[in-house]
Amino acid sequence: MDISNMYISSDIPDSLEVIWDALYAMREDLIPEGDESYDKQWGDICFAMNRITTELGYDLCSNGDLVCVKPEREEV
Repeated sequence: MDISNMYISSDIPDSLEVIWDALYAMREDLIPEGDESYDKQWGDICFAMNRITTELGYDLCSNGDLVCVKPEREEV
């Protein structure tokens, strides 16, 4: 895939939101709810992504918005 002409935000919350949105779309289309093995797979995916989100200094609010939880963090 050639991404040279694609818009890529340097804003971390925007980038995380793109990934979270893609994961939720994948859940709806490819990982059906209610099957124990699929639910475990989904749990593992969300755990890993949440860990990345948290390590970058952000957290998801109950409304789905990302908030900075480490205000002293320097933006890259």
